[in-house]
Amino acid sequence: MNYFEHPQYLPAEKCYLTLADAIFRFRNAFKNMTGISPSDETLSCLLAQSALETEFWKSCWNWNFGNIRINIDKIQSDEYFTMFVCNEVINNKIIWYKPGETESIFRAFKTPEEGIKQHFYFKIKDRYWKAWEEVLNGNPSNYAHELKIAGYYTAGEKIYTNGLVGCYQRILKEVKNGTK
Repeated sequence: MNYFEHPQYLPAEKCYLTLADAIFRFRNAFKNMTGISPSDETLSCLLAQSALETEFWKSCWNWNFGNIRINIDKIQSDEYFTMFVCNEVINNKIIWYKPGETESIFRAFKTPEEGIKQHFYFKIKDRYWKAWEEVLNGNPSNYAHELKIAGYYTAGEKIYTNGLVGCYQRILKEVKNGTK
């Protein structure tokens, strides 16, 4: 199948956010979704995982804030996808994929608001609800652990956890500075 001709394919487009913009948008989305403002720790957990997955939003494609793949065979009529060169760590080896290979197919969104909303819903439903509980607890280490158990990432757990905690610590400082 030529995925490039699929009616729901969006050409890969790099999207950028500053940390300040990400904090603002994620905080508003959380409040709109739940009716409450997130704690600094909850917000920092959400942002840290997104920052880790997208290199602090420098490698964010089509507003997919978690580099979440999509099964092209199960795509809904209101969903979009894109493809880009990517890699993942499997058995401590980096495996590269190029556009056209099914492993390079990711969810795509037309606006940052759509992407953030779906990023939250994706974490709450299905098999990530335990990870979502750790977001609400503001615990990045347990969040990374629950994501691993649920199969969210293929990297080694220690490497992913260290990366997530490092992003969390950096972001939490900025979130707290912005809330004074």
